[in-house]
Amino acid sequence: MFTLIKYIPLIFYQAHLLQSICTSPHWLSFLQLREIVSISFASEIDTTTIKQLEKLVTHYLITFDNAYGYVQRLPKHHLLVHLGDQMNRFGPLRFTSCMIFEKKHSFFKKMKYRNFRNIAVTLARRHKHYIAAQMYTSNNTSTSSFLYSGHKIQKVKELDSSAAMQHHLLDPKQILYETRQVTLFRITYAVGDAVLINVCVFPIDPVFGKILAVIVQNKIILLRLQLLQVISFNQQLCVYELRLLDCSVTENIYDLKHIWPMQVLKISESLFVSLFPYERTNLIFNE
Repeated sequence: MFTLIKYIPLIFYQAHLLQSICTSPHWLSFLQLREIVSISFASEIDTTTIKQLEKLVTHYLITFDNAYGYVQRLPKHHLLVHLGDQMNRFGPLRFTSCMIFEKKHSFFKKMKYRNFRNIAVTLARRHKHYIAAQMYTSNNTSTSSFLYSGHKIQKVKELDSSAAMQHHLLDPKQILYETRQVTLFRITYAVGDAVLINVCVFPIDPVFGKILAVIVQNKIILLRLQLLQVISFNQQLCVYELRLLDCSVTENIYDLKHIWPMQVLKISESLFVSLFPYERTNLIFNE
């Protein structure tokens, strides 16, 4: 289903394919799965979120059966039924994700074993020694490869001190810089990307801003954004049609509720963007 994404540019230019794709149970199944993943990665939830998730799972399984047949179901399809109860008991699902533990499997699969008397102890000891080797050097000092080494900021240029008036967090007595790209915790924000600036993760009326510049002063990182007005929403393709406004705002990058930047799709004079919270960049197309 995910392979359909790379064919979306063709859909825009082949109008006769649009109707058949939008009504296809395969496409509808993908859109419902997309919503399930979006809610699963949300940082904030309420009782309405849980009910919405349980309803989506039911509709998704029915649509999946219509598209692929019941025999194509996997055990993970059944596990989706329990996500609502898990969210109700433990909170947002992203905080109980087992992805990091799944990654550990590769370490144990690469090793060879000769002692099967107490395999659990052998696995635990070898993994403990491996982590210790990653954290410390032979001189018993911390390594930079294991711990977070800091943000990555592209080449910067110094700004005039008067630019500090753009935001109350900036100090006009300190040096101010402007850059086109910055990476925070492996998430890259670049000029031209769009960000969601609402105060909640899944707003009813989203407000987008196009990054014009990234302002840096010590540990403060701000985004200067040109506001984008939502013209319409295409339910079938899950894309918002936008229009650039003649006004801009400056937002603290740490205040973003929806942390993932989105690339803007431009077709003729129209701009489009799609919200896929579980990806860093989405619908990467050029005119």
